[in-house]
Amino acid sequence: MKGVIPVSARKGRNVKKLLGAIVELLPEGEKIFTEDIVSDKSEKFMLREIMREKLLLKFDKEIPHGVAVVLNEYSVRDSGTAEVNLDIICEKRNHKAIIIGKQGQAIKEVSSFARESMEKFLGRKVFLTVYVKVKEDWRNSPQLLNDYGYKEE
Repeated sequence: MKGVIPVSARKGRNVKKLLGAIVELLPEGEKIFTEDIVSDKSEKFMLREIMREKLLLKFDKEIPHGVAVVLNEYSVRDSGTAEVNLDIICEKRNHKAIIIGKQGQAIKEVSSFARESMEKFLGRKVFLTVYVKVKEDWRNSPQLLNDYGYKEE
């Protein structure tokens, strides 16, 4: 079956029909990945992205997307708890103040949401430490872009 299938995601119309048509077009073959693989990215990459996602959701209007997250440490204690130490890099002092918030309230809230998502992703408790740092104009520095994990392809 090829062609156009009108779909309404809001009303749920023809979603099953669309999925069926997609499945029919998929090639048969051996599995490329095992069932337990959820991404081709490392756990460290995913932890950085979880924090970055929470920052962008919280501060969508206040700060531009010029925020980097650097993973300084990721280890698992004997107790099974993951220890995660991150730096949030922003470009301006006023962005740092916004991220931290009055009496640290904003960074506590973001860190709490991020920690919950990290625990769900890793399947274990997470002890999260977060620092906010300013590196002016970091997005225009090839060296800093590389250091923060944004390598040019």
